[in-house]
Amino acid sequence: MNSISSTGKVLVLIQVVILGALLAGCAAPEPRVSVPSPLTAGSFPPPEATALPAGTTAYDHGDIAQAFGRLAFDGEDERDRRGLLRLATPVAIVSEAVPDLAPFLEAYGTWLSAETGVPFVPAPVPGGGRIVVRRIDRGLSTSLTGAACALIAGDVTVAALQADPGTAIEQTSLGTGRMAAATVFLPAGGPDWLIEGCLAEEVPQALGLMNDMPDLGPSAFNDDGVHRWPTALDLLMLRLLHDPALVDGMARPEAEAAARQRLDEINPAGVGATARLPLASSRRAQAYNRIAATVFAPQTPPDARPAAAEEALLLAPSRVPSLHCAGLFALGKAERGVNPARAAILLEDAGRVCSTVWPGDRLREAVIALERAAAASLAGQQGLVDRLAAPLPAIFETYGQPRRARAAEGLLSAAASGT
Repeated sequence: MNSISSTGKVLVLIQVVILGALLAGCAAPEPRVSVPSPLTAGSFPPPEATALPAGTTAYDHGDIAQAFGRLAFDGEDERDRRGLLRLATPVAIVSEAVPDLAPFLEAYGTWLSAETGVPFVPAPVPGGGRIVVRRIDRGLSTSLTGAACALIAGDVTVAALQADPGTAIEQTSLGTGRMAAATVFLPAGGPDWLIEGCLAEEVPQALGLMNDMPDLGPSAFNDDGVHRWPTALDLLMLRLLHDPALVDGMARPEAEAAARQRLDEINPAGVGATARLPLASSRRAQAYNRIAATVFAPQTPPDARPAAAEEALLLAPSRVPSLHCAGLFALGKAERGVNPARAAILLEDAGRVCSTVWPGDRLREAVIALERAAAASLAGQQGLVDRLAAPLPAIFETYGQPRRARAAEGLLSAAASGT
């Protein structure tokens, strides 16, 4: 997250690149399946949307504890947080000057509480924590934080962020102990799908897991944008973070040890599990993130993105398969607008590698197929587009991603779509 959340990068990546430039010359028909209205309680995904590939958290507990430590303590600037940082509870979400978001936020808080055990309340209480939601000019957000939307530790006003962004970002990177508040900045005038995506990631991360992991595949807490909603693994991480066995300000070794012990008690599916999380080292992942974040940054010209992605891929060798998956995926997307035929080949490679690293992750496979279909469309390979895109709308609907379903339908030929 680079001391601020990467949701903005994620959404630029998924929605603007895939759904904007991708379909610029291809008008999408009305979807054949129902699309829930965003920013309503009814827009929460079905259970499949937050499930791990196998529908369980049956990964090795040592690996989960290591991933927990990475999420809680690592920073993309290679500076580690000194102690465990958690938002005070119970938590209230305050939608300041954004009253239209209140019903969505209340429903989301209720859902998160049920899934993680972290108590949410309708209004702030003494000693509790609050997540403050504020609007910020989109251009200002990009210039200050490098993202369309951002998460900052503390109750930070727009004026304070604008006046001294460095202090706010450093507080997020190096803070320790207990936060009284965290602030989510949303882009003013942003469409509903962008706002919903920001909140889907930022609100749970505001509880204290404010880092992102490029090598953690079955997670919404990374930069690849595959999982829009917190997965079962993410929800387990949040439950661990606020478990009474962990203490505000706890040092990393003690926090990881306590997490490992608690996992045996609260996650029986992982006791004796042989499935592994193929994680990279913290330093390699941080170095990769630092370069990868520039690939789709607004200030990076499209024709310069492949070179940046190639540089990131050098930090993601095949012996680190989880990062190699992420690197190939990023390079394929970067090449799409420059050399779509090569992009289609790279994305085929990404699909093969990622399926090996994260077997059974149907959503990841579908997102890579959508990107590959988009590249094939730009390369004039409509037969390949139809073969790749035809099964995707149903998969995306199942995972609570109707906008991607619509994008897949828009790529199909008239014969393939049945129109």
